[in-house]
Amino acid sequence: VVLDDWLEIQDDIDEMLDIFNEEFSSLAFDYFLSDREVEIIMSRIRKMDIPDEMRSMFESSDRNKYARNMIVPLITKVAKNRKKITLPNDDEILNSLKMIFA
Repeated sequence: VVLDDWLEIQDDIDEMLDIFNEEFSSLAFDYFLSDREVEIIMSRIRKMDIPDEMRSMFESSDRNKYARNMIVPLITKVAKNRKKITLPNDDEILNSLKMIFA
């Protein structure tokens, strides 16, 4: 009976980790995270109380949302350090098009 309980708990942990990994992978793709950004985020995740977080995720009514809510603030913090990219204004686009078609 004890072994069965342990195996059931292990299955639950594996399920929570699978959900977490799926959400992290999806968000990493959505945010175009670089390898370095993933490393930074993973180092911050390792500092978290993972067993407690997995327990809370298991108890959550929406486990995927719980995982996203854990991950998004970490991604946002890292993404804020990115170099800002500005889009060209209308005049710059027009001038570029003139040069291309001249």
